[in-house]
Amino acid sequence: MTRLSVNLNKIALLRNSRNLGIPSVTRAANIALDAGAAGITVHPRPDSRHIRLSDVHELAALLADPAVTDRARQACEPTAGRWVSAARHGLADRVLQRAAVTVFELAVATLPRLDAPSWLVADLAVMLERRVRRGLCPADLHTTGPPPAHPTDDAHHAGPAGGTFPAGQADIPEEARA
Repeated sequence: MTRLSVNLNKIALLRNSRNLGIPSVTRAANIALDAGAAGITVHPRPDSRHIRLSDVHELAALLADPAVTDRARQACEPTAGRWVSAARHGLADRVLQRAAVTVFELAVATLPRLDAPSWLVADLAVMLERRVRRGLCPADLHTTGPPPAHPTDDAHHAGPAGGTFPAGQADIPEEARA
């Protein structure tokens, strides 16, 4: 019997060509598996043009334990149908950001049980704190030096109900900022 394994390299290539961190490789893996694929395939390259080493370990962490996989899927459920907001706003969309934070937290917590290198766990934890929790794209962490300023460190505009949101995000729908 022939079994389908879905190759995620093009998903990663597309993600890497943008500054938004979408489409998500882990979400694509979950969609493929939910649709009945027998597995997923990735081919890491030394230049990280497609799948990155961190993707491999994150996928392993999220898919190795069915309970963790279920928690990741539950975290991503509210993001269904948010492609336009994701393309326009990336992790400035708070619904997408909450899902991304949860998925990264799960990966960071699960990787040590899979004997992942400690430097990788530390790198993902730093990415979680410096990028994802701040609403910044994790795929853009290829620079050296201090972490970029938090987006709310920029000029603010008055938001609904007296709140504020970073400059340039005034067009984000209220439900995405919630």
